[in-house]
Amino acid sequence: MSSNKVVKVAAVQAAPVSFNLEKSVEKLTQLTAEAVKGGAELIVFPEAFLSAYPWRYAFDATIGAREPRGREWYRKYYDSAVAIPSPEIDIIAETARTHNVYVEVGIIEKEGGTLYCTALLFGRDGSILLKHRKLIPTAAERLVWGRGAGDGLGVVQTDIGKRYTLVLVLTTLPSHNSWENYMPAARMALYQQGIEIYLAPTADDLETWTASMQHIAKEGRCFLVTVNAMTKVSDFPVDYPPFTPEHPDRNPDGEQWKADDIVNRGGSFIAGPLGTRLTEPLWDKEGIVEPGFDTVAVHGGQEPDPINGSRAVPLYQTSAYNFTDAADGAGKFAWSKEGYVYTRMGNPTNTVFENRMAMLEGGVGAVATASGHAAQFMALTQCCEPGHNFISTSWLYGGSFNQFRVYLKKFHIQVKWVVGNDPAKFDEAIDENTRAIYIETISNPKHSVPDIPAIAAVAHKHGIPLIVDNTFGMGGYLSQPIKLGADIVTHSATKWIGGHGTSMGGIVIDGGHFDWSASGKFPGFTEPAEGYHGMRFWETYGYKALAAKVRMDSMRDLGPCLSPFNAWLFLQGLETLSLRGARTVENTQKLGEWLEAHPCVSWVLYPGLKSHPDYELAKKILPKGAGGVLTFGVAGKVEQVRAVVDNLKMTSHLANVGDCKTLIIHPWVTTHQQMPDEEKIKGGVTPDLLRVSLGIEDFEDIKRDFEQAFVAAGLLKAEKSSVDPFSKAMDLVSGGFMGKLSTGAPRPGTDGTIG
Repeated sequence: MSSNKVVKVAAVQAAPVSFNLEKSVEKLTQLTAEAVKGGAELIVFPEAFLSAYPWRYAFDATIGAREPRGREWYRKYYDSAVAIPSPEIDIIAETARTHNVYVEVGIIEKEGGTLYCTALLFGRDGSILLKHRKLIPTAAERLVWGRGAGDGLGVVQTDIGKRYTLVLVLTTLPSHNSWENYMPAARMALYQQGIEIYLAPTADDLETWTASMQHIAKEGRCFLVTVNAMTKVSDFPVDYPPFTPEHPDRNPDGEQWKADDIVNRGGSFIAGPLGTRLTEPLWDKEGIVEPGFDTVAVHGGQEPDPINGSRAVPLYQTSAYNFTDAADGAGKFAWSKEGYVYTRMGNPTNTVFENRMAMLEGGVGAVATASGHAAQFMALTQCCEPGHNFISTSWLYGGSFNQFRVYLKKFHIQVKWVVGNDPAKFDEAIDENTRAIYIETISNPKHSVPDIPAIAAVAHKHGIPLIVDNTFGMGGYLSQPIKLGADIVTHSATKWIGGHGTSMGGIVIDGGHFDWSASGKFPGFTEPAEGYHGMRFWETYGYKALAAKVRMDSMRDLGPCLSPFNAWLFLQGLETLSLRGARTVENTQKLGEWLEAHPCVSWVLYPGLKSHPDYELAKKILPKGAGGVLTFGVAGKVEQVRAVVDNLKMTSHLANVGDCKTLIIHPWVTTHQQMPDEEKIKGGVTPDLLRVSLGIEDFEDIKRDFEQAFVAAGLLKAEKSSVDPFSKAMDLVSGGFMGKLSTGAPRPGTDGTIG
């Protein structure tokens, strides 16, 4: 079976607190925590980060001169170096263990009276997986550092899995220090061991280094992460020899060094197996190098086919897969060997979609499903067993409300409703049988925005996960709940991810931060699995156990798998997600402001409007905009509410959101129709409410369409309309253009109009 593993790598370009080991270690722990918030599982620091690279030849020469000043500076350098073992090593180990991540850091190691330039790789459990001393220091470094040995030049087997850009499905990691990367024999030794992620910490900020690293990535057919420090004169002690006025060393302009002069420009970046840059080099500032959202949406989870060169993701429209022999089939069925068995359990096209979505959301794994409804059902039933309950806001999509209130009863799983999104109310509702909290990023159709970090804190206080339906978060474009504290994210991919109203699908994304063993409330994760010969999911898969269990348990036995063709279509949608999302948010904001000032409208709910109670919170939870859907109340009778819908021409009346086209629906009689009237009211659904999902059409045409519908519904007299309700755009959509061929003749079998 495919392992479907995903890992996100962060290259941390930062300066140490030079010659101050304590402060440098403190900075490392802070930057690690920051990288973890972004979903990173492998965090790479520069060469000699603890706690200084011996910058400028003048420093090396000072030490090499065997004079009192040189001995004094060597002592300072030695005192800021790291011994193994030491309290500093223990702190780094605890940092890796606490965050469940791999940490690679360059240190100045001291042993006896000698200093070494050493790379250390810490495992998730805090153990040192690799210690590599730089083989031969470069140039004047030899006046300061001792030589290393080849015994540390190797690769390390990890549980990190393959994914494009720093979220790879890779399993072997080496670390090479700076210019020893130019040693062909050393590189070949690594390639021979099956290197997949090549770590190249450096102190080289020349642009030629960039080209060299791209060459190595292509030569080794591996992902390469090179990370450098970005340092200024002010990062060094004021009496650091090369930067003192009496010293002849000068800055690149030939002048005396100034505090804000840059000593090392940085240039950290990541390259792919074909030598392409997956991120651009970061110059002249500190930062964490990781691929941007738009880049991941286009490239994430896939590299060009190494055999036939296909750049587009292939569609694997197959139900089953050949085994090479009996042992191959047995291994894949036992989940001990990677590969595919049956598309219900995994498919190469689906895997790209799953990995890309996990990357976009900052998760560690994902499972694609046949619908968003299937995704939330599978997430909830992995958390809850018969007799358990979960807490959900009642401000909820109508279909979810009915699934929770009615269908889950058949499994003896109870929903406990909380009105609104007040974290204190969630806290009060939790009892000894509660196993999860469920919310929506933007409630449908009330458009309330929950304080995700606060609700996550409540869930974690009680040892239960927070599940967030992020469908209205547009595939992670608007909000990434995992980075805000959520443990599980679900989507209806049918909406903005696909974006064109053509395909059904959903996805469950594992945040990779929840400890399923800590509370003792989840025996399905910690106890022997009956269907897998006693295997324990938590013990076997650790922080990726949720994704593994959804696939190996729910998907195997229930079977709501995503069609590979739909996965392929969703991948096409993701490539334009940011473009569509930005235009959709722009149109929604404009329509909300226009409707709010319109005499035919009694109220508007949209978190991007200052009148919305969650306006300030929305700016924090939804930094790129408040969503693509709004609701408003028609200032008229119920018949006029329906008449507005019936008289829209360009806007489509249907039960969906997230299309490129503008859509409208009357929830009272459609999406929430199955709910009792009192429950509708409690959930914010009233008879006058219309829900609009904005598309990417020209806003002026959207506005004209609503204006003419208000006129046709008898809410507004035509002569009082502020826009032309009979625009050419409306004529085109209602039949003048779309119903005819380019020759001007009616379509065969039609009269030239659209029904």
